[in-house]
Amino acid sequence: MKDGTILTPSLRFLIGGACIVIIGAGMKAAAPVLNLILLSYLLAQSVIPFPIWLIRKRFKSGPAVALTIVALLFGGLLLISLLGASVGGLIEKLPVYQEKLTGLRDTIVTFLTARGVDVAKLVPSDVVPPKSLIALFGGVLGAVAGVLGNGFLLLLVTIFMLIELVAVQIKLNEGQYPDGSMMHRFEEISKDTRKYVAITGISGLVQAAINAGVLMVLGIDFAATFGVLFFFCNFIPAVGLLIAVIPPFLITLLDHGLVRALYVLASWWFINVIFDNIIRPKFMKKGLRIPLLSIILGLVIWAWVLGPVGAILAIPLTMAVIRLVQYAEKAAQTQP
Repeated sequence: MKDGTILTPSLRFLIGGACIVIIGAGMKAAAPVLNLILLSYLLAQSVIPFPIWLIRKRFKSGPAVALTIVALLFGGLLLISLLGASVGGLIEKLPVYQEKLTGLRDTIVTFLTARGVDVAKLVPSDVVPPKSLIALFGGVLGAVAGVLGNGFLLLLVTIFMLIELVAVQIKLNEGQYPDGSMMHRFEEISKDTRKYVAITGISGLVQAAINAGVLMVLGIDFAATFGVLFFFCNFIPAVGLLIAVIPPFLITLLDHGLVRALYVLASWWFINVIFDNIIRPKFMKKGLRIPLLSIILGLVIWAWVLGPVGAILAIPLTMAVIRLVQYAEKAAQTQP
């Protein structure tokens, strides 16, 4: 330090830990606003390959961005309208599903009791009753409806972010920012994160459309809602597919029986295997993969800080933090 004071490694660790706690607490308090900004950034990064591709095909930047904005507005508003009606219809049917779920539970209990199994000793009747399960599902749907209410604002912020990101990318490619500038540092830190988000977003969009198409072919209600749910859950590491497939599986089980519900489960799992093991690895370079422990810790920490949106953003945010730490270490080593 300038005054001659030397910080020991342990003191640096404690100061760094205190800063992390303060920043985490501030992010947790500002989560409602941060979630909107970070989700908009996620969506903007997901669609930015399209205008960049158009520019590479010798489109001017203005028409390329304008075409992307028109497509984003049209698709977003159409999706918000469809989802609003779908979520509203799903909320209205919750009492029906509660009754069907209660009947399914009673049928299973009767089946097991007839074969000499004392269900009451194995699973008490008050453990996760159908009413509480449906109430939990209703709360999730209510939260989704609240997000849809801010859908236009989310689209608007996404559009402005997209415009700025494309402009920055063009200037970086043209060398308008000097080496060592803040924009170069930001580009270095966010480069891998942007590529991961773009690849995951595009592949997730295609996979969500296929999954929704499978549900439509099988005659399952609310296919569009479950497709959008999968798109966002696709960003959640490890448990994303499980979270996304449970609602359509249960709805299909209650409406059409076990056989068709197993078709839904098997088809979604098979499609996910193809995308995760064949398609994504062709585009995802080794540098975009992070250790499993970092993924799990990132999922827990960001979900605690930002809520459900933090689970969706866990990998991009964790990658950004890792890149930031690596850049800081590199900068520290180059200093005399």
